[in-house]
Amino acid sequence: MRDSSPTSSAARRVAAICCYALAALFLTSSVMKGIDAPAFRELVGQLLSAWWPGGGGLPEIVRYPGVAVLATLIITFEAVLGAMMLMPRYHRIGLIMTLASLSVFCVALSLMYLMPEPPSCGCLGGAGVSSSDARMDIVVGFVRNISLMIMAGWSLRELRRPVIASGRVRATCA
Repeated sequence: MRDSSPTSSAARRVAAICCYALAALFLTSSVMKGIDAPAFRELVGQLLSAWWPGGGGLPEIVRYPGVAVLATLIITFEAVLGAMMLMPRYHRIGLIMTLASLSVFCVALSLMYLMPEPPSCGCLGGAGVSSSDARMDIVVGFVRNISLMIMAGWSLRELRRPVIASGRVRATCA
């Protein structure tokens, strides 16, 4: 069991602040991708074409509707995840989903890095903002995602610990 010392209380406050920072990040990311949706769709299309089995790229019949739907789902998912992280009741599930989605993004970035001529991931801003080196964008995105995963994992650990209040153990996350 955990005591209700000022240190544990401060750690819980910092963990909650981390949740709000992650919310801001995901909401900002979804807005930026939504503002420049055609560029984001193009990036998703390039990635799917590069990873399509057989190496021939996406069949034209799948390309536009499939890419548009997937890009829209990613933007929507990030917005919903950001909104969830704003509500303390959903911090735990939001942090778990954050860890899962950042893991998927790290795998995607790793696969992009292995491409002969990778597109810029837009990790330094929107899909149209990049450094002069696409590989550097990918490395920056990968390091950022690992840092966010550490922050989310620590916050999840802190918010899952019970707190003793008034002699009773009280659960902290739904």
